[in-house]
Amino acid sequence: MQPVHQPNPTLFGENQYYTVTFRGNGEAVVNMKAILTNTTDTPLSSLMIHIPTGIAIDNVVAYQVIAQPQCIQYNYQQQPTTKPTCLQYQPPNYQYVGPDTTYQKISLSQKNNIIHVLLPTAIKANDTGSYLLSYRSFTYTKQNFFGAYDVMFQTLKVEDSINSLQVGITTDSDLYLKDAKGNVNYAAPSTGMMAIARSTDTTAQNQQFTDFYNQIGQGIITKSASQLEPMESYTVKDTYADTGMKLYGQEIAITVFGILIFLTIVTLVAVLLLRHRTVSTKSTSLKLFFMAAGVSFVSIFLASLYTLGILIFFMLAANNSYLYYTNSMLFLLLLMAVSGAVYLFLIFIPTVVMMIKKGILWGCITFGLTIMWMVIAGIILFGFFYLFSASSLNNYSNIRPLMMSGQSSVSPTVVKQ
Repeated sequence: MQPVHQPNPTLFGENQYYTVTFRGNGEAVVNMKAILTNTTDTPLSSLMIHIPTGIAIDNVVAYQVIAQPQCIQYNYQQQPTTKPTCLQYQPPNYQYVGPDTTYQKISLSQKNNIIHVLLPTAIKANDTGSYLLSYRSFTYTKQNFFGAYDVMFQTLKVEDSINSLQVGITTDSDLYLKDAKGNVNYAAPSTGMMAIARSTDTTAQNQQFTDFYNQIGQGIITKSASQLEPMESYTVKDTYADTGMKLYGQEIAITVFGILIFLTIVTLVAVLLLRHRTVSTKSTSLKLFFMAAGVSFVSIFLASLYTLGILIFFMLAANNSYLYYTNSMLFLLLLMAVSGAVYLFLIFIPTVVMMIKKGILWGCITFGLTIMWMVIAGIILFGFFYLFSASSLNNYSNIRPLMMSGQSSVSPTVVKQ
């Protein structure tokens, strides 16, 4: 087979990948890998990374990634007992490195908002290299009035153009992201919260380290950008919280406020319509109005309780293997018939009673109020089950970041130089 030619994807700028994990205390644990090509005629031994204005980071640690060239053509014409030799190599793919990859501790120095990176192994002219950077920050989040954390994550700035950039956002397992629409499970290292070993060794191999490096850029949600100019930063916004009520607190407050305004308007309209009547007629009409509002409210409240009970029953049945696999078509048809009768009774009986007792006008008013309460109840029930389902879908098995704790579950194997 002819060797597959892989064009250099970083020839027109760096490729950067971020995985950002937000924690319950508002802290962000950031892991970034950058893949770059030295397009100059001299070896590249140092880099400058700029922290965006207003962002403070700490616990910064970095490793240079040294991947080995990959064989793309073997000599299979040797003796069967002889291991085939490689005829042609291709440069390593730094997005997904192999198990023979080594990691060299990088010496960092920070002054103000500039991090100076001194590479242990200079990147040769027209060659490709990579480094991994890990840090923490409390300045990417801000707790809002409802207790949720508003996120505004900004990527680091470099003095090179960025060809492509991908940011994966995730949270601790007991937190929920607002923009997460479904359940995404990513394979994580078997040890869970592993950490980069903080030893005096300058070069190390670690299969779990490699597994994690290959996953950087993934998340519950991912955002991407391309063709960023030098010193440009990409911003990702989101919200996360430990409960759906906090996560959608603003929407809930707006809905409640809108319902209260609507009820106030209805009451004012009723008062204005009765304003020009006599005192006795006005008093009687006001009593009838509140009677119609009360009767229609009770009917819709009972219908809402019935709906809530049916939905909870189906949710419990979905989690019960016996009920789930039982042939229940007859039961569903019976339940639909009963539910139809219940809804017709609760929605139309108050209107019919008021029409018989007080006339067609008050029957129509009662029916209008019933529709009003039904719309409000529908909004509340929809919001309740939307929050519940969003919390259930967001209960994911997420990627665990490096540097989540100070201990390493597996010590790296030292490579003698």
